[in-house]
Amino acid sequence: MIVHGNMGEKFILAVSENPILYDTSLESYRDFNRKNEAWKRVSEIVGLSVDECRKKWRDLRNVYVRERREEKKIKSGAAATQKRPWRYYHIISFLLPFVSSRPTSGNMEEERGEGRRNEEDTSVSSFERKIVEAIETSNCPAPAGSEDPDMQFLQSLMPALKRLEPKCRELTKLKIHQLIFEAEFNCEF
Repeated sequence: MIVHGNMGEKFILAVSENPILYDTSLESYRDFNRKNEAWKRVSEIVGLSVDECRKKWRDLRNVYVRERREEKKIKSGAAATQKRPWRYYHIISFLLPFVSSRPTSGNMEEERGEGRRNEEDTSVSSFERKIVEAIETSNCPAPAGSEDPDMQFLQSLMPALKRLEPKCRELTKLKIHQLIFEAEFNCEF
């Protein structure tokens, strides 16, 4: 399913504001009625039917999972390719805490004969780890004679972030990602 421009971002943000739709650790996650209400809210925001919203979310989530799997392959030593990141990768990355690798058995034997592979499944990684990875992979050296002011700023946010309740913390991280995404690609605030 194709999602165009700001509509895709609007849709992803609408879903992100309804954790019952993706946070499997919530008690209410299995409550069909509450999930239906959440889908109705998303539907009203984006102007699509509930069924279209469910299908669009399933498709977007599947693309995200596939992109994560490809990213892991590249990090684990596969040949690097110059592939542009999926346009919604950063904005949908709030799902990262709910996606983990799990070994699954396949019915086809792989080259090395194990018949097992890592797949992405809905369920945690941390915001801090992403920041550290970004800083480690950055080609910009820290200013000579002092610590990097960007790093100091990010570290100054950590105590406040850790004081937040988990749901509020994830929403705050999402909004930070959104601001960075907008600044990087749209320059609209």
